[in-house]
Amino acid sequence: MGKKKALVAMIAIIAAASISLLLLTMPAPDLVPVQLSRAHLFPGVPNHLYVTIENIGDSDAHGFNVSLEMNGTIIDKKRVSGLRAGDSISIDFSWRPAQTGTYNLTVNADCDHEIRDSNELNNKLLETVEVLSTIPDLTIKEIDALHFTNTHDICLTKPLYCSAWFNLSNFIEVTVKNKGTEAGAFNVSLYINGAFFGEKRVPALDTGAQTRLTFNWTPGGCDCFDDCTPLTYELLAIADSDNEVEEEDETNNDLTSQEEVFWNGYSADEPLVNVAHGKLRGGIYITTGNSSYYRNLTTNESVTYIYNVSLPPGSEVALARYSVPFTWCSRIPAAAIDITTPGGLRYTVQPEASYFDRPCEFSKTNPVYGNLVFNLTPLVRAQGVYKITLRNINSPKFYPSACPLLIVYKNDNKPLIEYWLDEGADYLIGGRRDRGGFLALTECINEAPFPGTIDLHGVNNAYLAVISPWGGETWEVGAPEYNYLYFNGRKIGANVYRGYYNGTHQSFPVISTDVWSSNAQIGINISDVTDYLTAGDNFAAQGDNGDAMMPTTAILVVEY
Repeated sequence: MGKKKALVAMIAIIAAASISLLLLTMPAPDLVPVQLSRAHLFPGVPNHLYVTIENIGDSDAHGFNVSLEMNGTIIDKKRVSGLRAGDSISIDFSWRPAQTGTYNLTVNADCDHEIRDSNELNNKLLETVEVLSTIPDLTIKEIDALHFTNTHDICLTKPLYCSAWFNLSNFIEVTVKNKGTEAGAFNVSLYINGAFFGEKRVPALDTGAQTRLTFNWTPGGCDCFDDCTPLTYELLAIADSDNEVEEEDETNNDLTSQEEVFWNGYSADEPLVNVAHGKLRGGIYITTGNSSYYRNLTTNESVTYIYNVSLPPGSEVALARYSVPFTWCSRIPAAAIDITTPGGLRYTVQPEASYFDRPCEFSKTNPVYGNLVFNLTPLVRAQGVYKITLRNINSPKFYPSACPLLIVYKNDNKPLIEYWLDEGADYLIGGRRDRGGFLALTECINEAPFPGTIDLHGVNNAYLAVISPWGGETWEVGAPEYNYLYFNGRKIGANVYRGYYNGTHQSFPVISTDVWSSNAQIGINISDVTDYLTAGDNFAAQGDNGDAMMPTTAILVVEY
């Protein structure tokens, strides 16, 4: 090819590219149906539907057709003479449906493809419409059993979290819809497993409207630790159950739903139990030594902690109990401890008491939480350094928090005290959190009884000490008061627990606590409850409102 021909070819290529670039950037209209509005639709009569078409492109559009389709068939078509860029137009379609029911209507802007749009994919709008009866037609649209009523959006993605729970106050929501013209007053009846449960009055229901009725429901059941399983209930709702409204269809007034109910172990379902009660001259000392939260002490693994027991001179140990609170176990665990005394003697000790809690079928993994308690009274006899080795025997997952050593000691130089010691394990997730099943604070208040009578005339002071692993720290946004402490039904305080991350020391004349670890993940508190003490059957309560905590210990000490 000669130079002249090559130059001509290059000019042709450049010109073609320029034309292509010009075509790519040339302004074009873009017709979009943005709205289909209508009043109530009825069969056998002309119904008006108004369609809004907007030109969102950057060029005017000349004449084009707009169609209205019903279930894929064109029922009407209108001509638009033109539409400027940025303008919109409303088109009136007429439709005479043959009968009541639900229909899919499609609006197609430029249905005959007369306009070259910049976007040919946004020319259609699909709407589902309902053609109503010319007289009332009452139906039950939905039946749902929930624990908390403000959870509908979350329930779409987390249905298990929204279940109804045994032994707690739940809600059955019945949605009634009128698929016809306005209906007067009528009753809606609810049956559970074939037995009449309740009735609600609807004063009136407008044309095409719906209303939601709420029935309170507390189904009975028991814990999976007691070999109980979820139960399925048949719920039947009937609209216009007394036949007060003349309807187009009298056969579509009822709906049946199967609802499964579970035990939710994150509620306060494991009260603490009184294990010791006595009177002596002396005091109480609680220490976690250098123990801390251990992330997964696996099977056959062990960890050793040091406890430096320091008591007032002349003290004698009357009671010594060692607690191992744990979480996230994949099975009920077996554990033991080896204790070495200040004199160098070594002993192996098995738990004297075991307390367990778990969410049951509510949780897919259903982990075991709990507290293993060891009686060390025969072994902790004097002051000094005790070495305690905790051994996980069988559980692939075992996450202990810091482990408290509780000592009741005698000392003739101390005041006369009377004490009550309660133990247990009750894992709580309150504060309406989805992962806890939307439990309220009132459903997550663990109680600890102190039975017996007290001569109030001789009382100088009274103290309440509580221990709650994982209490005192929250990751929940917007939870300013995430735990509560009560005594005899009166609120002592909120966010009272100390020691989770920063350690703590509290000391009163007859009771003191020490937490040294910076990662104990345990909450401890001592409060003066002298003004709240009663003559008999005192009790403490610990409540979760967004903390995720496990009350394990409550101690009442009365100083005379």
